[in-house]
Formats: sequence, structure tokens, C-alpha cells
Amino acid sequence: SDGTARIISTAIGVFSLAPPSSLSGLIVETEDDNVFVNTSREFTVRGYDKYFNPVEIDPSDVKWHVSGIDGEFEDSTLHPSSVGEGMVTARVGNISGSLNISSLSSPVELILSQKHLKLALGQSSALSAAGMNKNGYSAVIYPQDVKWSAKGNIGTVKEGSFTAKSSGTGYVQASVGDTNAYCAVSVGSVPVTSTDSFE
Repeated sequence: SDGTARIISTAIGVFSLAPPSSLSGLIVETEDDNVFVNTSREFTVRGYDKYFNPVEIDPSDVKWHVSGIDGEFEDSTLHPSSVGEGMVTARVGNISGSLNISSLSSPVELILSQKHLKLALGQSSALSAAGMNKNGYSAVIYPQDVKWSAKGNIGTVKEGSFTAKSSGTGYVQASVGDTNAYCAVSVGSVPVTSTDSFE
């Protein structure tokens, strides 16, 4: 950037000249390899050839399986039904890849991404949740695995997304089994327009 080569390099580039070839291996990944029993976890898979070039995979060709724990797959989403250490395996033809996971006992504490929302009429805000079980292990919980409700006739909430409908105060309740968490909500009386802001 200064017009001359630097004495000390700041980057190294490595380029593969190997030709693309057929699928040789699979890498299974997920957002969080801890998951609470009776919730869900989505997995992705990436393919590579013998030279580690990426190989595109048709999701419909992937067969998913879990061992070590009880559970069922819906497409690439696992719904574990027992607690313990498991292994998720993706298979395409005779090629497979695996990832170890932990199915945790139900959460005894829920943690929401926000403790208070302050919105104008018509505004929306998303909430996410994580949990901790009796042994201190934590995991991300998908919004669709949480029971959401809005109290105080101030708005509606669906899969963690709260929309302000009426001015006033209330709260959003998140529940997983018998465990609950709460987010206080206050809604201003000024509707949102393209130029409005609400402090």
C-alpha cells in the first residue's frame, strides 16, 4: 500500500492446483453441539474430495442418523428424546462424516437475549434464548422450541419475535417445560413511520 514491497510480510497465500475429483469425505457441523432433550438442533454438512477441494452436496442425498441416544431426524434437524452422549452421522452413498453431541437434561434456568424491550407502536424485536441444566451445562435453544406468550395486551409474540400493538407495559414470557424467563416490555404511544425513532 506504500508503493514498495514490505520487508516483513503480512500475509501468505496458499493455492491448490489439484483438479476437482469425486466426493471423498464429509464434515458435519452445528451451531452448538449441546442440545437439551426434547428440543431440536439443526446440522449442516460439507463435502470435500481427496485433495480437500469442496464438493457440492445435494441436501436430498444426505441420510442422517443418531447413535448413543434416542432421537429422530426431520430433514437435517435432530429431536433428541433421551439424555446422554451421542453421535450424529451424515451419509452420502458410502461416504460418511460424524460429530459428537451431548443431549442435556431439561433446563432449570432460561436466559433471554434481552431483559427489557422499549418499542414504539408497530415496531418488532426478536428475542433468543439459551438455557442451563442442573449440572451447569448450557445450550442454545431455538425459538421454535420455546413457548412464547405476551402479557398485558400490548402486542403479540411468535417464535421469539414480539410486535408492539398497543401502548402500555407488560412482559414476554418464555417457557421450556416448567422453566420460565421474562422480558419486561414498554410500548410508546407514537406509531412508527419511516422517519420516526423512539428512545
